[in-house]
Amino acid sequence: MLFFLSYYIITIDRWKEGFYLRKFIAVTGLILMILLTTCTPRASKNATRTDFLLDTFVTVTLYGSDDEKVLDGAMELCRYYDGILDRHDPESLISQLNSGQGPVEVDPKIYDMLHTALQLGALSHGRYDITIAPVMDLWDFRSGTNQVPDPGQLAQALKRVNQEDVLLRENNTVELKNGVQLDLGSIAKGFIADRIAEYLREQKVPGAIINLGGNVATVGTKPGKRPFVIGVQKPFGSAQEIVGSLEVSDLSLVSAGVYERNFVGEDGVFYHHIIDATNGMPAQTGLLSVSILSASSTLADGLSTLCFLLGPEEGMQLVENMEDTEAIFLTTDGKTLLTSGLVDRYQPVE
Repeated sequence: MLFFLSYYIITIDRWKEGFYLRKFIAVTGLILMILLTTCTPRASKNATRTDFLLDTFVTVTLYGSDDEKVLDGAMELCRYYDGILDRHDPESLISQLNSGQGPVEVDPKIYDMLHTALQLGALSHGRYDITIAPVMDLWDFRSGTNQVPDPGQLAQALKRVNQEDVLLRENNTVELKNGVQLDLGSIAKGFIADRIAEYLREQKVPGAIINLGGNVATVGTKPGKRPFVIGVQKPFGSAQEIVGSLEVSDLSLVSAGVYERNFVGEDGVFYHHIIDATNGMPAQTGLLSVSILSASSTLADGLSTLCFLLGPEEGMQLVENMEDTEAIFLTTDGKTLLTSGLVDRYQPVE
């Protein structure tokens, strides 16, 4: 029997308890978890917790453990970093940085995340830039206003997009210059998933799935030392439609896709939320989605957006030159492109 995970993991017990749970399943995440429950011993201890954080459903499921305190700690960690990294929260660390009041000392792990994001930006020809906040504010995908920004306002906002004005100084100190502002939406979920995975390993959890709105990280294995199986959802398909699957352990699979936040404008044009920082417009690279497989969820998150912005040819070349990192590209003409390390691992749906 197969069960699919999008923003919720539905077990048989919870399904019986409430059919209404179906209403809460947001099928906007690309990655689906396939839980092969028929192979799981009945005596196995499992526990799961779901909450609405990071503007999405967050689910953590433990395998071989039913420790509710561990789940409490995982969710609290998610809330903690959500509070720090949410630029829309005026009390957050990112808002403090974006205010331009001067250098701010940050957590070393956040410093490292910013360094990773800047490195990815340096590979992007200016297309991937975490100082894109002024442009994203104009598009305002969060509110659902579905309005294309005024070209003049967009041109002014683009003048404030330049990652060269993000200064990483000594002693984990960060300073933003010339009015730039950070938007970490392309990398924050992956970073938080890594922090939760790190915590679960410290708690000696034998196996776990961390699902942050479709950004999936795995810890250890399922009972019996069996890998998890992650399915890649068909873009714009139903919750049950996948294009293929992978067996993974201690890896993350993170995707960026056009179907996540989008609208059709009054001009009849389809607009999505993956914005090219060179022109402030949705990227047109012939792709529907990019999924990255990596031990680092932080890297996978940022890299999925970067590769989408680069397009399939340049994106594939970039990933092929990276160690222990693989990619799946789904194109607008229906093709599935795989990096070499996935050719024998990826199982397409016939």
